[in-house]
Amino acid sequence: MLKLILLKKFKNLLSTDLIYPEILHSTYALGFFSKKLPLNFDFNSLNSFKIFFPKQVHSTDILELDQIKLNSKLEMFKLEGDGILTSQDFLFIGIRTADCVPILITDKVGSLVGSLHTGWKGSIKGFLYKFLKKLIDIGIHPNDILIAIGPHIKSCCYEVGEEVIEKLKNNFGNYKNFLIFKNQKIYLDLEKLNYYQALEWKIPPENIWISKDCTYCLRENYWSYRFYKEKSGFQISLIGKVKEK
Repeated sequence: MLKLILLKKFKNLLSTDLIYPEILHSTYALGFFSKKLPLNFDFNSLNSFKIFFPKQVHSTDILELDQIKLNSKLEMFKLEGDGILTSQDFLFIGIRTADCVPILITDKVGSLVGSLHTGWKGSIKGFLYKFLKKLIDIGIHPNDILIAIGPHIKSCCYEVGEEVIEKLKNNFGNYKNFLIFKNQKIYLDLEKLNYYQALEWKIPPENIWISKDCTYCLRENYWSYRFYKEKSGFQISLIGKVKEK
């Protein structure tokens, strides 16, 4: 009940629709993917919550918030990193996207939550693989890890050039599995590339939820940087541990 109350409050504050993945419904985590936020959205409007957003730099750096002293209730865009991890209750950790892949992670017993921003650079560098390794190294069994992969630009629309293909080839021997060759063009499948990294750690397929929405195809509902370019806004993804009193 508390999660649904908080979800409704977030929806009102964000002034957009939210996607609440089924895989998170029975957990201690409240996590969601938003649709388009209004341009010039004022993050101070979220000050009734304790929220952290990193300064995203297309890295594979993970901010472990249990080891960082936050200076304010709303900690926005100061610390660099593209992955966040915390075990704190009622601290919502978020990322912004406009075509890149947003990923929310928790475990079945509610010990922690994580969020990742991974575009082609992070995906090719194996960012999700690195993040999952950290969870497994601290003792979380792959069978207990739950992953939600949010709306992003899909392989139908994500044409890439030689630079991306070469880097993919250097990092993945099976690189052709993540490419689609169509009409003398080459498209990258970010969904498949990240799904593969989860399977490499033996995460059960039923523990992985994937949005079917393509941000480019559905650009009336989502911001797509590839389409809107400098005029693009963004959507957000948030997750936090919520335990009923």
